[in-house]
Amino acid sequence: CLGGEKKDDSFFRASSTAEIKGESFLSRYGPLIGGIVEAQVGMIMFNIGLTYGFTSIGNQVGNLLPSAFMETPEEPGSPYYSNKTGGIALVLWTMFLLGFLATRAEPALNVVGQTVERLSKGSFKCSLLVYAVCVGVGMGMAVGSTKILFRAGLIFFVFAKYAIAVLLTLFAKEDFINIAWDCAGVTTGPVTVPFVLSTGIGFSKAVRAPEGFGILACASVWPIITVLLTDAFRRLHASYKSDIAGPDEEEEEEEEEEEE
Repeated sequence: CLGGEKKDDSFFRASSTAEIKGESFLSRYGPLIGGIVEAQVGMIMFNIGLTYGFTSIGNQVGNLLPSAFMETPEEPGSPYYSNKTGGIALVLWTMFLLGFLATRAEPALNVVGQTVERLSKGSFKCSLLVYAVCVGVGMGMAVGSTKILFRAGLIFFVFAKYAIAVLLTLFAKEDFINIAWDCAGVTTGPVTVPFVLSTGIGFSKAVRAPEGFGILACASVWPIITVLLTDAFRRLHASYKSDIAGPDEEEEEEEEEEEE
């Protein structure tokens, strides 16, 4: 019996080897080669669009926005608005929108949102996390732009935002603390970083600042703050609903969760 099993094994091994040898090179490795080629072409097209599209837009925006409220060498007719406060408000609002939209285009953000929704069993929706992070990056870009436009010290922005983030962390649950602090990594994505850096460099050229960095540092922590605030409001809303619902409905909900 043992000898028969060995013969059967060797027979199947020989037949599978014959099948592999009988396959053509393209039928065996064609899908792998096609996937590698598609990935390379996609990355090349993405980098071309990022360099000549998104990065150029960021540089132009950085050059043009300060001319709304101050005289810049690049725009002879500047400032375009006599009301300086209105011009500054327009610049900050534009920076917020650009940061919001650039973050919304990040491919990894949806993956993080879907993972959080699945792990939280639907209590924290993917769209809620995505828009909380987008708002955070937009606010960070708006605040960070003032550092370059008015040549303020970065240390004050860093201390203030980290103090707020740590304070909110003390009152948050452990699960969402990890999620919120990991969301800061979205500012290191392939879309957000080139755009933010090129915008900052454009600002520095327009206002003749010695350097154009600091916006990304400001934008990296604001998503933590907005996600923690979103979770706090979500928990307050849930507790308010449970108070209105009463003990009977709470027991029913607990039973449904146990059944799931």
